[in-house]
Amino acid sequence: APAAVEAVTSAASSTAVAPAAADAAAAAAKTDDGWFGFLAGPISYIIQAIHGLLSAVGVSENSWGLSIIAMTVLIKIVTYPLTAKQLESNVKLQAFQPAIKEIQNKYQSNPEVMNQKMAALYQDNNFSPLDGCIPALVQIPVFIGLYRAVLTLANEDKLN
Repeated sequence: APAAVEAVTSAASSTAVAPAAADAAAAAAKTDDGWFGFLAGPISYIIQAIHGLLSAVGVSENSWGLSIIAMTVLIKIVTYPLTAKQLESNVKLQAFQPAIKEIQNKYQSNPEVMNQKMAALYQDNNFSPLDGCIPALVQIPVFIGLYRAVLTLANEDKLN
């Protein structure tokens, strides 16, 4: 990113909008938190608030690790319903494994019929194999946001 900023800055310096473009490029490079950057700001703020609370209670000023752990625990508590749904779905899928294996072995030579039978099994039991994936897909951006927040705090030397 620094090389890209330099390229944009040098290219923009030859135009009339050079200072504004250079400043915008530098600002964009500093705040590039990726797709899930919208989560990094609030998470960073909460980590700093937790650190402030811990410092006010008398914990060492250098206890950023405790603040990050507390934030991780807070995120896990908030996302627990999604985790529980994912685990419930996995248990349900394991219960269907013998029937699924039986269908796969019986209709191994005819994939079209095998897929129809498996779809019928899922529909009869009101189950979707994707039920376990969707909660995980929701949680991934939150933990990427946590990573980006900690990385941003480290880059700003706030974790010293």
